[in-house]
Amino acid sequence: VHDTLASARESSSLLTAAILAVTALHAQDEGRAFDVCYPIFLDLVSQAMFDRYHTLDDVRGLAIGAFWLSDLSWKLSGLAVRIATELNLHQFSAKALRDAPQYIEEARLWYLLYVCDHHFSVAYGRPSVFTENSTITCHETFLQLPGITESDFRLHSQVGVFKILSRIYHAFGPDRSRMIASDEFEI
Repeated sequence: VHDTLASARESSSLLTAAILAVTALHAQDEGRAFDVCYPIFLDLVSQAMFDRYHTLDDVRGLAIGAFWLSDLSWKLSGLAVRIATELNLHQFSAKALRDAPQYIEEARLWYLLYVCDHHFSVAYGRPSVFTENSTITCHETFLQLPGITESDFRLHSQVGVFKILSRIYHAFGPDRSRMIASDEFEI
């Protein structure tokens, strides 16, 4: 949603630090830039844990960190979902689906967090923090709203995949080493 790094910086130090830390991962400098950026990102995440007020860009920064900084993925994803819930993104998503296009960006971010949470939970045998309410079960409705992009279609394909994986997780439980008995399959 920002055209420049300066615009992102004005909006959220956490988002800016996430962008710089992830960018530093790709720098050809033997990790020097990352060694500078990463601790700053960690400090801002630590502060965010106890901050009272957050922005959508703070949530975006946490999501970026979760997807790219594997040692923190689970923790950043959980914090992002908690902050997003405090910001009522789940309610804005429902409003967007009820034909309130001014909430499309909030709904987009909520769906991204659904994918983020499931990517770092269900895929590793952990329970998700998301509940499957109507915004998730009827997520394809979002794709009929005005202003939808190709990125939205890609995002919602991931939502669909994780809906299926969640059903599998709930049907067979968290023990990934358990063998599935033949009588558990319906014919």
